[in-house]
Amino acid sequence: MTVGNEITVRISCKKSDFLCFIKDKGFKATRTFILHDYYYFPSDLDFKSFSIRDIVRQAVLVRDIQGESYKPLLTFKKKEINDKGEILNQKSYNCPISDIGAAKQFLEAIGYKYGFEIFENGTVFSDGKAEFELKDIKELGLLIEVETYSNFSSIDMLKKLLDDYEFPYDHSNYFVKKAEIFTERMLNKK
Repeated sequence: MTVGNEITVRISCKKSDFLCFIKDKGFKATRTFILHDYYYFPSDLDFKSFSIRDIVRQAVLVRDIQGESYKPLLTFKKKEINDKGEILNQKSYNCPISDIGAAKQFLEAIGYKYGFEIFENGTVFSDGKAEFELKDIKELGLLIEVETYSNFSSIDMLKKLLDDYEFPYDHSNYFVKKAEIFTERMLNKK
């Protein structure tokens, strides 16, 4: 189980401009990864009876991660979110798997159905003091995700970190929730 918190914001400039900006600030890429999340929901879930947030809370992910020291996972996330949409706390329960196809079949066998997938190219950047992930998400765009860790242990500290570095980002939402955006899209297609 992984416990922590994070903020996720949209970048307000082109990727090439952002990469130049962070290079000038002394950030260097420390690792890259490709993340392909397959979202599965209980087959008997009545989507019309729940809010998008409550639907996402029931999702199980088959997480195909490619990159140095990453392994595929079966993941369940548990987030505590307040009325303003701010993530107060979150936990991830991860089970390593060796076969993505078998994991999908297993979920279907126990009563889950495929909902959607999120494809992401990620790069972790660090300047030795701070670290963040640049997420280039197919059909969504560029996001920055900063997680709490020893030097930055609260959401307010993470917000200050982004502001201190003067990152170009949308200040109106510190908690962009990819899964909720894609769930809403899935429901609008039905």
